[in-house]
Amino acid sequence: MSFSERGVDVAMGGRKRPGWANRLSSVPRLLIVVLAIGAGAASSSHLIGGAAGTNGRPGAALAPRAALARLFTARQLQAGWFSPTFLAQASIAHLTRIVDGLKSGLGAYTRIDGPFADGHDRVDFFLGSVDARIDLDRAGRIQALLFTNIVVRYVSRSDALDALGRLPGKVSLVVESGGATLASIAPDKALAVSAAFKLAVLDALRGQVAQGRLAWDHQVVLRQADKSLPPSGLGSAPAGSRYSVAALARAMIADDDNTATDMLIRLMGRDAVAPFLPPADRPLLTTHDLYVLKDPARRSLRARWLAAAPAARAALVDEADRAALPSFSTLEKAYAKGSVAPGVEWFLSARQLCGLMDGVHDLTQTQVNHGAAAAQDWRSVSYEGGAETGVVSLTTWVVGPDGASYCVAAIWNHSAALDDARIESLYASLLHSYARLHGGG
Repeated sequence: MSFSERGVDVAMGGRKRPGWANRLSSVPRLLIVVLAIGAGAASSSHLIGGAAGTNGRPGAALAPRAALARLFTARQLQAGWFSPTFLAQASIAHLTRIVDGLKSGLGAYTRIDGPFADGHDRVDFFLGSVDARIDLDRAGRIQALLFTNIVVRYVSRSDALDALGRLPGKVSLVVESGGATLASIAPDKALAVSAAFKLAVLDALRGQVAQGRLAWDHQVVLRQADKSLPPSGLGSAPAGSRYSVAALARAMIADDDNTATDMLIRLMGRDAVAPFLPPADRPLLTTHDLYVLKDPARRSLRARWLAAAPAARAALVDEADRAALPSFSTLEKAYAKGSVAPGVEWFLSARQLCGLMDGVHDLTQTQVNHGAAAAQDWRSVSYEGGAETGVVSLTTWVVGPDGASYCVAAIWNHSAALDDARIESLYASLLHSYARLHGGG
């Protein structure tokens, strides 16, 4: 549910992982990066002017593969290396984040191999590789760029755990199997988890269905007041639209749809979800409430919320519920500057996330996205994640070919912007190390 994740033509993995992206990846959020911009692309045989480090000024001519290598070796990307049409759809800041994410997740750049039969090159790094295609315009500037098929060379379990423990900020991690804790880092430390709190909503929903209070095919009407941010998905649907409980649950988990989440909370009532959350998270905030409290214009309400004891927050929740949402652009600008009101969140520990996933891992809603797990290594994969500026949470329940199951949950909080690719690559290595015990990998 993060505003920090948006990007031009980036098909992200992680918690909104589409079916075609269910493959191994050290950087799931950047699994497929497509920047094929501009019509009438020129041949890739054109040379690009300006050698590495020349800031795009005329100099020694670069072939397309050299231009590709420069993306990973230069200290800073330069606007002069890209066509105006390309930059109109992908800023230098966004491109830098993509390149830095690949380097962070896959390690130091080593070389480029190719071209291969279908015309792509392979960019090699210390910990893996990514396939790439690049096209230059007649002025020698990049006008099309395609990264696909990230392959990871995993680190060992001990190295992954050691690196996770040394991440800056705060980390909570646990690996559980058959009731035993196999590995942990502050497993009971409650940290901000962002959208992963939706596991509690799904647990509560399953209980309501089991008790006969609701049915998966029960129809729920979307009200204008239910709409949350961002203004997409159900948030952009017309009021009066009808959805089954099962469809809302899938949208909440698989699509990270905040409007679907708030509709389910409204349907059940906050008190139905409360038993699945620690006392510090009560009364339960809807996503609407969270965004109202994070609104830069509502400093007074936020200060009162942060200062109030849990028992005194009920009236403040009602006030937030009645308040209008801030604009999407307002929150985008706030998140772009860094973490926004970090005390306004949902707080859970890694062990609590595994407890929540234990209750719903067999539901199809949790099995749409695979996160950092390699689906081919497991009989089933259930996943839920959460992220915003300063927060990453990853919870995966996997079942091996022999029926052995594992829950791996990791949370990372820091006051500075997080290197998402770093934790996700280490997390993928951890999952892979257990897959190998059962013939995977």
